[in-house]
Amino acid sequence: MKENVAVRKANYDDLENIRSFLSSEWNLKREYYEYFHVIDGDLMFVLGEGETSRKIYGVCGIMITNREKTPDMQLVLLKVDKNENGFNSISLIRYITDNLKPRSVSSCGVRPKALVIYEMLGYKTGRMDHFYKLAEKDRYSVAVINEKRIAASQPGDKKLRLVKSFEELEKLYDFRLNEKSNPYKDAWCIKHRYYDSVYHKYDIYLVEGNDKSGRSIIVMREICVEGTKICKIVDFIGEDNDLAGIGGELDRLIRENGYEYMDIYSVGIDKDILKKAGFVERTTDDKNIIPHLFAPFIQVNREIYYFTSNPRGFHIYRGDCDQDRPVREYKIKYDY
Repeated sequence: MKENVAVRKANYDDLENIRSFLSSEWNLKREYYEYFHVIDGDLMFVLGEGETSRKIYGVCGIMITNREKTPDMQLVLLKVDKNENGFNSISLIRYITDNLKPRSVSSCGVRPKALVIYEMLGYKTGRMDHFYKLAEKDRYSVAVINEKRIAASQPGDKKLRLVKSFEELEKLYDFRLNEKSNPYKDAWCIKHRYYDSVYHKYDIYLVEGNDKSGRSIIVMREICVEGTKICKIVDFIGEDNDLAGIGGELDRLIRENGYEYMDIYSVGIDKDILKKAGFVERTTDDKNIIPHLFAPFIQVNREIYYFTSNPRGFHIYRGDCDQDRPVREYKIKYDY
């Protein structure tokens, strides 16, 4: 049916229709939408709707990283059905930038074929860096190691302090130190995404100096698969150089917890900093496999692509957008 398609901000009452529209590609429970996309009763989606039929032709989900008046927004679950109305995903993105007034928009987990859309909008696109630390082992069960590469960490003067509650973190850390970060993750964001997560248990560490003060937070998640434990670095907030100073501390966690490896996906962290922390880069032609997908466990390398409307000082990690949710809820086959 040919008709005009109007884009609007979704209402909470649209949730089930949006969920139904997306179910052919992402079979997500209502719990997912309530947790990630409903804020104070407001459903964070935009949709394209036929003016005559009221049919949904496309939707785009929004996650915010702070509660500022012009928050940084991360876009997920973007889907547009083929139609004869000239309606496409660019209409949804332009509505978000023109009407919702975000400070920035970005995403990770973008399909390679979709990168051209964001480039047409003038956005910066690329592949996330992937670095890993192997434990010294004779045999690896989760990773596939054809070329063992273990790098030494440079000596550092930083310590990791596990902070078990958000109330404790609030006393130890000033979130406004990072309000100029891109994107800025405020106290609400850290509490909501990590301490209150309905999907995973996260370990949040304060990176402390000799005076016990800290300007950085690192978020990790332990995973047990095939009878073996690994550790994902999920997020990092603060001073990039602090990462170079905690290589020894990360090595300690690998030893004490029996991790097979620890890895990080990131954009914005200088590669030399990660190398100083004892990480090894996994390139696209790497002979080793460092899995990213665990629910279910899929023993393949995973390339993660991103876009951002504001590349200046841009930092993004696998904890951003929806890249750390269980993938068992997907129906589609991934293009690895």
